[in-house]
Amino acid sequence: MITSFLLREGKELETGIDLGEARGLLRDEKNLLWLDFLDPGEEDFKSLEETFSLHPLVIEGCRVPQEEPRVDEFPDYIFMIMHSVYFYKDKEERGEEPLSIREMDVILGKNYIVTLHKEKIWNIDNTMEQLRKNPRILSRGCDFLLYFILDDIMDNYFYILDLIEDRIDTLEETVSTAKSEEFLDEVFSYKRYTLSLRKVMAPQRELIAQFCRRDYPFIHPQMAIYYRDILDHLTRIHSMIETFRELLTSVMEAHLSLLSHKMNEVIKFLTIIATIFMPMTFLTGVYGMNYLYMPELKWRFGYLFAWGIILLAGFLLYLYCRKKRWF
Repeated sequence: MITSFLLREGKELETGIDLGEARGLLRDEKNLLWLDFLDPGEEDFKSLEETFSLHPLVIEGCRVPQEEPRVDEFPDYIFMIMHSVYFYKDKEERGEEPLSIREMDVILGKNYIVTLHKEKIWNIDNTMEQLRKNPRILSRGCDFLLYFILDDIMDNYFYILDLIEDRIDTLEETVSTAKSEEFLDEVFSYKRYTLSLRKVMAPQRELIAQFCRRDYPFIHPQMAIYYRDILDHLTRIHSMIETFRELLTSVMEAHLSLLSHKMNEVIKFLTIIATIFMPMTFLTGVYGMNYLYMPELKWRFGYLFAWGIILLAGFLLYLYCRKKRWF
């Protein structure tokens, strides 16, 4: 599916531009074009390669999913790979993987921008809606439109991190009361989510930093301040991710420490009980021996005497444990 926007000579916004018209329209540098490809096929890749004279490696990068963001500079355009992230709470409730990382490929030229993505990216849809309401977004240049899309993606990262932060707060509150297996499963899940976010965030920070440090021919110098703003967002996001990873580790260690403490309390209690009953067991063993000539064996009060010794021994050991403050 192809969605297109053309700002003809900075005046009127047109849609439904055919890819075959693009080459002729782009000869006029006053025309600004945005082409968005959702789930492009082989015919789309061939048309793109012919229309924009793209390097075969660029087409290969768009065709094959890439795990890490990157930026490549060519004489007539810049090729970059970014990732948008979504967190579906309803999937988490159903026990499915809630974190979705979606690749977005961008080709940025002097007066055009091409975005390609296999799956739907809501930030792209939101930018399209904003562009229909305010064509001035595109009139400021394709590099500004790229900033607009990336800025919306960064806002989505903050939303996801807020969700993770809320869940970590809940985990901290229930660290001493939650069931161990379910609690640890959730902690490990969120550690995995933060690791996945970190995996795409760290390279994206370096990528945007290049936009701030280097002079790309298709990014105007006055745009540097805008991309520095995105870099600040990425730095904050990266810092939050690292903080959350440390918090999750601390929560897990606290929970395991409490489990160990509870286990020690149970073992101590059982040890005290066993210690109190130890002399009782010894005495019952002695009096249970089948010898004919035993003291108190034929004594009228022998049975009560034995019970008295047993209870007294247990009581004295109980007092000793209490004095030592073992419980």
